[in-house]
Amino acid sequence: METNIDRISELPDALILHIFSFLNMEDVKETCMLSKRWRYLWLSSPTLRIYDTYMSNDDDDFVSLNKFINFVDRILLLRDTSSDIQTLKLRWMNINVYLDRLKLMYDVSSRIATWIMAAVKHNVQELVVSLLTYQVIKLPDCFFTCKSLTKFKFTGFGRDVTDFVLPNNTMCFPHLRYLALTGVSVVGDENLTSKLLSSCPVCMVVSGSLDLLDDLSIQFCNLRSLMVETWVSRNCMNAIAYLVKISPNIESISVGIVK
Repeated sequence: METNIDRISELPDALILHIFSFLNMEDVKETCMLSKRWRYLWLSSPTLRIYDTYMSNDDDDFVSLNKFINFVDRILLLRDTSSDIQTLKLRWMNINVYLDRLKLMYDVSSRIATWIMAAVKHNVQELVVSLLTYQVIKLPDCFFTCKSLTKFKFTGFGRDVTDFVLPNNTMCFPHLRYLALTGVSVVGDENLTSKLLSSCPVCMVVSGSLDLLDDLSIQFCNLRSLMVETWVSRNCMNAIAYLVKISPNIESISVGIVK
């Protein structure tokens, strides 16, 4: 009977990468110790779940902050250029805690922009970002013309909404089907929201606060699902009715009332 067979090393790359898709990146990284063949394969994982809440809390604040930043840098900036990213889920929730305790000024927006720029270069398809920050977030211009993107979800957490800056230049998401902006306030020209949504010609699901979707002058021809969060107000139902009117193919509507 044959013994000592290294079956892990014999697994095909496609199967290994599929296994990675169910794990967060902190665990995926540890698989490099399973076999020599797995040593660098984790850097090619098409699904990236990067959550700072999974990082070790045993270090002091400064070490923890830099450990997370360096970890994400390594995953995104040292990635094989021929390896596309199917899904990037980035959650950075402890940044304010560290900065407040350390009394440090750190440009969160610039770092996020660097990471997203790297994701765009790798033809990212689904991008889900969750942040707890009081800083204004400005994404790189290349993101707003990303042809590979099919899903974009940005969630801001904190005492107030996160300011989200849209560019004044061209925006074009030819394959974006799902757009969700939660806990954010668009900064810039009052027509920028319409400009953003009109740049998503095949979008089928839109989710966001009512003020983001108000005063639109476009028609959602492909929209199938609409999810809206709004404060209780006299005008909210009229605004929702208008959104339905400009969406001839709407199939479902979900309205969350914020008291």
